[in-house]
Amino acid sequence: MSGLRRAMEGVRVALGYCWRATPGGLAFSLTLTVVGSLLVALELWLIREIVDSFDRGRIASAGLIAFGVVIGGRRLLDSIAGEARFVLEERVIERVTSEVLEVGAHVPFPRLEEPTFQDRLARATVSAQGRASTLVFGLLTLVNSGFTTIVLLIAVAVLAPVLVGAFVLAGVAMVGASFVRSRLTYAFQYGQTAPERERRYLRTALASRVEGKEIRLFGSADRLVERHRRLHAERLRELIWYVRRQLVPELIGAIVLSAVVVGTLWYVSRLLRDDALALADAAAAVFAVQRVAGQLSGIARGLGAISTGGQLVQDVADFSNEPLDGRTPFPSTDPIELRLQSVSFTYPGRDAPAVRDASIRLAPGEVVGLVGENGSGKSTLAKVLAGLYPPSEGRAEVCAGGRSLDLASASGVVAGVFQDFARYELTFRENITLGTPTSEIDDAGLFELVERFGLVEVVEALADGADTRLGRAFDGAVDLSGGQWQRLALARAAAAATAFVVLDEPASALDANAEAAMFERVRELYPGAGILLISHRFASVRHADRIHVMHEGEIIETGTHDALMNDVGVYAAMFETQRRRLLGEA
Repeated sequence: MSGLRRAMEGVRVALGYCWRATPGGLAFSLTLTVVGSLLVALELWLIREIVDSFDRGRIASAGLIAFGVVIGGRRLLDSIAGEARFVLEERVIERVTSEVLEVGAHVPFPRLEEPTFQDRLARATVSAQGRASTLVFGLLTLVNSGFTTIVLLIAVAVLAPVLVGAFVLAGVAMVGASFVRSRLTYAFQYGQTAPERERRYLRTALASRVEGKEIRLFGSADRLVERHRRLHAERLRELIWYVRRQLVPELIGAIVLSAVVVGTLWYVSRLLRDDALALADAAAAVFAVQRVAGQLSGIARGLGAISTGGQLVQDVADFSNEPLDGRTPFPSTDPIELRLQSVSFTYPGRDAPAVRDASIRLAPGEVVGLVGENGSGKSTLAKVLAGLYPPSEGRAEVCAGGRSLDLASASGVVAGVFQDFARYELTFRENITLGTPTSEIDDAGLFELVERFGLVEVVEALADGADTRLGRAFDGAVDLSGGQWQRLALARAAAAATAFVVLDEPASALDANAEAAMFERVRELYPGAGILLISHRFASVRHADRIHVMHEGEIIETGTHDALMNDVGVYAAMFETQRRRLLGEA
């Protein structure tokens, strides 16, 4: 019963996705399959009439012509049904893929980083792009073969009722074999999720511009190729085991069907020999037997595809139940403030917190600096302040007029530029306007941002101006320098026009002069915004309203530059060390 339940669930899922994707397309495809089945019944009747005419010594010209028209019509109908199925499959793929992308783009950021989520995302993506079409194929094949089989079995029951039971037996054997095969297929593909993700990563790395430089310099290509070969060999061993297992029920089903076909044909010939069956009826019975055997195979294929595809596409349905990043706007006419109160954050799977008991406040118009050695927790704290990481302990909230909302639930409040800023392989214009809620900005606004962030010469040098595609992935695209890409990211954050901006090493790709100018003008670049400014260069944040010094996940010092220098603590010591290195005194 488990196999039947899986198949019925697959039918439900298939119908649901087809109906949501295109109810008209589903109705059209089903109508074509039903009409095609009725034409098979008409073929059967015409064969009987033609043979009966031959038996009576007449040439059934009209019957032969009608038979030819029906054959041609059914072939044409099959072609139309095939094309309609392709369109239906594409619509269902688009529907399922959109569901996967919606979830993948809106789950909370910490969940996105979890390997278990990446496994689920990989399964859902494969199901959306490949198994959805299998599901549609299985559904239409099942309807066509099932309806045709019913029509033919009715004819067989009229001609020789005893044969119906034999075909039911063969059908049960073949459907059972398809259920076993679908269970084994799902288990094999499910178990290959993580290894396939690793193989895909290795293929991407070996062909990547980023990793490609080091792979060639270090001569590590052979090792990576060998690792991919080893993973593929493991997949091949699993595949051979799977193929051997699924061949057993397939062989049993084939033997049963062959025995039934041979037995029924022997029985029909015996009835014909004993004059218990007319020649026309015998011909119709032989035609029906041959077609029923083929339709039973179609039913088995359809149910198998639905059972397998249903389980895999059910992964999409389960994936769609992932809790989403339920952010809501925080409109307020009162002055707003960001507050971290005794915040700690621990990454999943780790015992020690990356940030411990940190408290920060940030108001619009303020610049707050955050400094510390590498690994001190600055970037993690920045993601908490941006609302990407909900704190494990403490409160991270946006406050105004006596109201507050968790930062992780607020939208349109914080923009950010992180160390691993995005380089969208889109147009120059889109790389900036993606920062706006509507992804639209007029030419005047775009030019103002281009000018503010020193990108005028860049856009003027592009063949199609702001509408030039950037990167190297597509023909006609133009790649930028690291500093130019970073300026685009900074402009994108400004386009968002949020009350707060998190800048995590925002000048790492700029030269020293450009970096100094950027830090000096940071208030002009983001007028009125509260800015959290993270830098490993202490001199870069000396003009901040407040500076927090982090060490091993904790804020150990807070104050203005002058106050921290007068305290002669960690900040003063590290500032002096960096100054001496810059002057060549260290």
